[in-house]
This record gives sequence, C-alpha cells and structure tokens, in this order.
Amino acid sequence: SCCTQMGCIDVTKCIDQYFGQWTTFCEIFQHFVWHLGPHMQRISESFRDHNPEVMRSEAHSLKGASASCSAHNAYSMCEILESAVKTQDQWPLDNAAHLHLSVIIEALMREVDRIQDLGKVIGAYHTKLDFDAGKEKFGSCTKYMGKLELFCFNTVEQIGIIYQTIVDKEYDQVVQQANDLQGKSEELCLAAMQEAARHLAEVTKSPEVVFKEQEAAFVALCMEVKHMNCLVFSLVHKDQVDTPAIEDPLDETSFTSMEDLSSLGTPSELQSSSAPSIQTVRSAAEHKTQFATVNEVDEEESGSQENSFSESLGSEMDNIDEVASLNSPE
Repeated sequence: SCCTQMGCIDVTKCIDQYFGQWTTFCEIFQHFVWHLGPHMQRISESFRDHNPEVMRSEAHSLKGASASCSAHNAYSMCEILESAVKTQDQWPLDNAAHLHLSVIIEALMREVDRIQDLGKVIGAYHTKLDFDAGKEKFGSCTKYMGKLELFCFNTVEQIGIIYQTIVDKEYDQVVQQANDLQGKSEELCLAAMQEAARHLAEVTKSPEVVFKEQEAAFVALCMEVKHMNCLVFSLVHKDQVDTPAIEDPLDETSFTSMEDLSSLGTPSELQSSSAPSIQTVRSAAEHKTQFATVNEVDEEESGSQENSFSESLGSEMDNIDEVASLNSPE
C-alpha cells in the first residue's frame, strides 16, 4: 500500500485536510521552508548568547509553523526544545544542560535540512504533474500517489525496453512502447511526459528516421522520467528517509544530445548526514533492463553514433534506476 507520510511531511494530510489543492500546499509549504533558516539562526544565536526567552519563543513559533504543514518530526523536536529550555532555571548552563540542549538543537537542524531539501524538490518539479486533476480523478491524494509510485517504478523498466529497441532499430516496437507510455501518462495527468512520449513516437514514425532527432526525443523522455521519479520519491515513501539533493531546476529543453545528458549530476544522491538510511525494498539490479552491446553496422559514422548513444546512456539509466529502486512498492 502507498503511504504519503514522508519522514518530514505528511503530504496527504496537508492537502486532503488543510489546503485542498496541490498548488495551495506548494505555496504554503514553500513559505514555511523560506522561514526555516531565520528561525534556526535565531535559535542558534540565542543558545550561544544564553538567551532562554528568545530560544523558547523561537521554538514555540517554529512548532506552530511545523504543525500547519504536518511536519511531525520538527513539531516534536520544537516541543522538546521548548520544554527543555523552560526547565533550565540557571543560565549560563552547566556542562550537562548545555550538552542536552545542543543535542536537541542539532537534531532539529538535521530535520530542518531535510525539509529544506524537500522544498527544493517540490519547487523544481511540482509543475510536472497535475496533482489536483489526479486527486479528483482517483478520489484522494493517497490513491493518486499510489498510482504514481507504481507508474514510476514500472516506467524505468519500460524506458530500458525503449532504449534497447532503438539500439536494435526495431522502430515499430519503439513507436508501440512510446504510444503505450503516452497513454499511461495521459491517464495519470502527466502532460509533460505524455508530450515527450508522443514526440518520440512521432519522430520514429518518419519514413527515414533521423538518428539525432530520435536521440534528442529519447533524451527528453528520459529527463521526464528522472524528474517524476525524483518528485514521487520525495513525496511517497514508507520510511524515515533522506530527500534527494537537488541543485537548480533542470531545463530539459537545453539537453539535445547524450553528451549533454551524461554531463548532468543525478538528483538521486542522498544526504548521508540526515535521517536514517533507506533500506531499499527491491534492488534496482533485479529489475533493470540489461542493455545489449550495439552490433557493428556497415556505415562507420552510424556505428560510431550508436555506440556513443549506448555508452553514454548507460550511466544515465543507472541514475534513473537509482531513484526508482527507492520508489519500489512493496
């Protein structure tokens, strides 16, 4: 079954009970994330300056903000910090009390880091799906996210099949798989992925398939799969998890070759200093499509292009599998 209570945010509760719409949740959550840094800075400074009044006030304010976004761990840590400050009647603190409070603050900082990482993911990728339409179509956030989780896991394998059919020049199969993925994307209100799959099928249907056009279309589709896995991984998980480390939002329209794609950093690298490590439910290796070596072709230039395609995409497929393995449903 699917659970949308991530380690740091209960997304289902936020949307179903409080905000009603995905866009509203994203706006309020981003506002919450923007204010986390100043809150933590004032808590740290008040701890350093032995100012219990400010520390208690900031912990109380952050506790209320955390409750509004169902950030359960942050809420509990703020409550513990607020209570611990209240019980200290002598400032500056002795060594034992200082150590006790420093441990609580450090744990709160780690949780805030995780929430900020989630904020980066949502900020970068939240427009990749029509969440409100999906919620209405399937009846609830939980059901829709469950569909997305299974879709993302299966799509990585389907991308591997498309890759192999391109390498083998089985163009009818490429079109069939792309059309199938287009239909599934439409069913789940994933307009960007639907368009990417449609475009791949379109360029492959051409009487004279142009390799570079097909390559660019497939790269764009891979990027959509990567983005969706990253977002779904961040929103849907059953464990206390680290969120993917995200740099600036990726503009997939700027990537037109396998070399461009291979130069990208993967968003699936995890922050090792955050929450407990994820115990992957299924190994990516068990489900990853094995890629055959490109056969030699008569035309040297075409062979060189396709070998480059095969070699450079292999690492990108590993990156996509890495995120998908963390999404794997039980």
